[in-house]
Amino acid sequence: ILIAILISIFIGQEYQWQTWQQKWMTSKNRVFIYLSKAALSSAISVAIFLLFQIVALFSSGQIQGILTLEYAGMIISGASIYAALGSVICLLSMLVKNSTASIIVCLGYVLFSETLVSVIRNFSSFSDTAARLVEWGVQHTIYGMATIITGVSVSTDIAITILINSLAIMLFSTAIGVLLFRKYEL
Repeated sequence: ILIAILISIFIGQEYQWQTWQQKWMTSKNRVFIYLSKAALSSAISVAIFLLFQIVALFSSGQIQGILTLEYAGMIISGASIYAALGSVICLLSMLVKNSTASIIVCLGYVLFSETLVSVIRNFSSFSDTAARLVEWGVQHTIYGMATIITGVSVSTDIAITILINSLAIMLFSTAIGVLLFRKYEL
């Protein structure tokens, strides 16, 4: 929730203060403008996740017992998921030109993704093939990956799979964002 709010405000202020036009007028390429926002959004998202993990680790008083390979896999998986989340929130924030509406859309995405997945699963229950296809798709979403790492012990194989899937989400959302941002009127 915090990440959705911060990134939405950060990007929404560009529209509110009309600084997009200034960057574009100074002959900065729209692709590079979007890529810098996407990279910064992912970095902010990962930094907030890691800050939370560091605080939790040092506050626990059990650093020796917590620092295991499973914990390292969970950190890698979590950082990957949060990087993908930052990229998707950047896309949503860039599509909505209003700062307040951007916050609402991004919070809706974060808060209601579980509900949306549940609805999609219910609609696909008419067929075993559709249910399996939807389940496969859900496992490859940010919500699905988060569910996986909270439900099982994270092995190296799971961490690598989540890392690759997160990279695919980041590339896909960034490609869509670049294509749409190039056509936007600033």
